[in-house]
Amino acid sequence: LDETFGPMNWKRNHKLVGNTMYCSISVWDEDKHQWVEKEDAGKESNSESEKGQASDSFKRSGVNWGIGRELYNAPKIIIKLNEGEYKKDGNKITTHKNFTVQSMKYDEKEAIYTVFTIVDDISDKLIVELLKENDDLKNIVTIERIANILISRLRKFLRTMNEQEVLELVKDIPSLKKMRVAEKKILSKTVIKFLV
Repeated sequence: LDETFGPMNWKRNHKLVGNTMYCSISVWDEDKHQWVEKEDAGKESNSESEKGQASDSFKRSGVNWGIGRELYNAPKIIIKLNEGEYKKDGNKITTHKNFTVQSMKYDEKEAIYTVFTIVDDISDKLIVELLKENDDLKNIVTIERIANILISRLRKFLRTMNEQEVLELVKDIPSLKKMRVAEKKILSKTVIKFLV
């Protein structure tokens, strides 16, 4: 919204009607000299009902403006947790595990995800990988995955590490040894872009 309309040209408002939270996103229309509003309702989340409804209604209202519509085409992902990685309290399940969507590419013409990878935040272990069958695409994802693993590791240790220790971090990434010079340049650019 900030990028498309400018931070001062849109606003959001929440209201509770009965037990349902609504959010409206209004955008300033310079031609008409008025606010144009789109609204939607939210659902409760498993953890915090009011905050969950507010967040969900904001997301749904954003979809009415075309924001994140592609997320409705995202694959349904279920991550199986091991015993001890989750806690069940009545109908609610909570976990201390954190996961990150590492790579995501969307083909607007076909309305499908061509790449979708999820990793465990602590171990950097690949949890989910969806790839459209295309060798070039697989190479790009491998490069991005290696870059993201490196970035993740650098985040944890950057303040305390010297140059030799940084080089030590990357030597155990098997795919790095197979990379061509051009791929290493893409990797370097991705890391540098993040760190700057």
